[in-house]
Amino acid sequence: SHDPNQPGLVDFQSVSRFRIKKSSALRELKALAEEHFGIPVAQQRFWTWCQRENGTFRPEEPITKHDDTLLYDITTASVWDLFLENTELT
Repeated sequence: SHDPNQPGLVDFQSVSRFRIKKSSALRELKALAEEHFGIPVAQQRFWTWCQRENGTFRPEEPITKHDDTLLYDITTASVWDLFLENTELT
């Protein structure tokens, strides 16, 4: 979600949140995103976030794992913040 008072910044308090088991495959997360946002799985690219020295956040690197990869093989974090890119728009 975008904060119109601060161009280019994300309001993390108003973003969509999903609960999914770590034993789920990446394709299951993509299916949830397709259902919620209407973005076809083939047009989705998830990115991890990084916090910069100035306190801002930005997408860091895309998740390029195969869709059958289990989430716990990608991260051990209990909370995982991701950026979803619609590749049709880029």
